[in-house]
Amino acid sequence: MVKRHEKNPYCIMLALYNAFKGNFKNGYAFAGANAYRAEKIMSVKNTISELMKEWREKELFSKK
Repeated sequence: MVKRHEKNPYCIMLALYNAFKGNFKNGYAFAGANAYRAEKIMSVKNTISELMKEWREKELFSKK
């Protein structure tokens, strides 16, 4: 029987599923083709906060 996550065309699904099941040896960390461009590893919460801060700064700057 093929499980639903195994039919998904995105490799991230298998990594997320493995992490969800506690199988950290075969998943939990994954990277796309542009991973080499990353300067640091951040949580989603921090990433969104940083993006929002940069957006607000640009919005403020553009109104001057």
